[in-house]
Amino acid sequence: MGYGRYGGGFGWRHLLLFLLVIPVIFFFVCGNFGFGYGY
Repeated sequence: MGYGRYGGGFGWRHLLLFLLVIPVIFFFVCGNFGFGYGY
């Protein structure tokens, strides 16, 4: 976000990583509570 020349690629990569990591954490939390794996 502060590199200018790279056109915010750093921010985009972090955004994509967040979009990929958040669902995984969400599934782990749900699994721990028995919502994801205990159908």
